[in-house]
Amino acid sequence: MSSKLLNTCWEHHPLLSTGIQVLRSRPVRVFILAVVVALSIVWLLNIARLSSIHEQYPPVPRERFYHWNTKPVVTPYSEVYAGTPCKRFPANVFETVQVVLKTGMTEEPQRLLTHLKSVTKCIPNLLIVSDHDDVVNDHKIYDVLAKLPASYGEGNPDFETYHTQKALKDSDNITQYNTEAGWKLDRFKFLPMVYTAYNMSPKAQWFVFIETDTYIFWDNLFRLLSQFDSSVPLYMGSPLHGDNHGEDYIYAYGGSGIVLSRAATHALLERKTDKNGAYIEDELYEQEYWVGMLKNSTYGESILGYALQKKAGVKLNGFYPMFHPMNPESLKFSEENLCTPIISLHKLRSEKYEVLWNWEMGPGNTQVGLDDLRLQSIIRETNVNPAYSLLEPSRIPPPAQKPHPERLAQLVSRSVNQRKCPH
Repeated sequence: MSSKLLNTCWEHHPLLSTGIQVLRSRPVRVFILAVVVALSIVWLLNIARLSSIHEQYPPVPRERFYHWNTKPVVTPYSEVYAGTPCKRFPANVFETVQVVLKTGMTEEPQRLLTHLKSVTKCIPNLLIVSDHDDVVNDHKIYDVLAKLPASYGEGNPDFETYHTQKALKDSDNITQYNTEAGWKLDRFKFLPMVYTAYNMSPKAQWFVFIETDTYIFWDNLFRLLSQFDSSVPLYMGSPLHGDNHGEDYIYAYGGSGIVLSRAATHALLERKTDKNGAYIEDELYEQEYWVGMLKNSTYGESILGYALQKKAGVKLNGFYPMFHPMNPESLKFSEENLCTPIISLHKLRSEKYEVLWNWEMGPGNTQVGLDDLRLQSIIRETNVNPAYSLLEPSRIPPPAQKPHPERLAQLVSRSVNQRKCPH
């Protein structure tokens, strides 16, 4: 069959013929044009929004590094402390730093137990908040949802989980817990969590909020905080982009840890008074506006960040990649940022917490696999060098190139054996 005959057959095929007629019809052409115009408008609006974020949080030039010649706050390892790692933590640091660990009833219990045996093992004033009261390994757990007003439950099935969980716990019917429902309930903890921490630790200068899948390198965090004045409103963490009906803002991701200075916390929770000093507004977490925001949001940390910016006028200091939102296998670095200290990691497997803690608190275990090598290289650098990073409020920086494993080994070898980070 000739190509001419073949083309003629297709032109007269009923399905193709009908399709061509439809495409040629005026209503369809108008519809296609409208879709193209709409997509173009959306694209232009996104470009404008990104430009707005860029202006509000300009990128920091590569050559502008802020660094300090810090000394260890946690005493370095020696045989004297081999069996008592917590003695290496100075008691006075916890007079100014309040660590808050957030958990939930539907979380896997082993996560909290593992955390208490590793990451938060040496935190004497640890405050654990949740959606229920409990006691675990002599640690009291505080229900921060207990005093929330009834308005949280009005037309809000996500908050009904709170009451459902309590009923299941009272009947010892743990197997009926709904993990996804518990995750949706979690967002309501953030504002009352800050309120609880501030009121239970009136002398604290810094508030550090972490989760049961957060790993913190305490010495690096304490060194960082020692370079800042807590009487200045400061908000630190790993930056994410938030959007409140077209209003852009940057907030700290909860999984990698959130740090608030005392001044920032006070500004967030401060209530208006009349001329006689009597309060004329409710606590922040009781106010109708913020209750509505939380009901219609997905992430509690995003509302916390928006409240800090909108109410308290405190913008985020983006400390990425020091506060890292992912696990060790996802660390992305290059020769340029290899010396940047690591403060936090997120979403480690449960068994990794104790392994990492024992390695960090030990003499330095060299028997690790390639998956841990990249982490070890960064930690090894930060253990002997001052904390430094790009400390300006910044947009979310582009991820550094993730090298191939062979290239990774070369980077590690050169950085550890040859390269010296600046002091």
